[in-house]
Amino acid sequence: PGLEKPPQEEFGLGPAYDSVLGEDAGHGGVLDHREYVIFDGSQALPRYLIWYRHADLCECFRCRSAAECRLTLPPLLFGQPV
Repeated sequence: PGLEKPPQEEFGLGPAYDSVLGEDAGHGGVLDHREYVIFDGSQALPRYLIWYRHADLCECFRCRSAAECRLTLPPLLFGQPV
């Protein structure tokens, strides 16, 4: 199931939840970081704006996937001579 709309109650009377939490590996889940999904934007209260950059040896899912892709594609696709 997608997260475009909230899951419905068992008898279809309305949404079962107004938000969901995806757990990170440190809390028994499979994600790199906790993910909070709120289905109605008017229920969100942003408190911080965070800017970050991945470290050179970052091991998160996104960086691992990108590294694996670089290993499987020919070097010329990345502008490097063979």
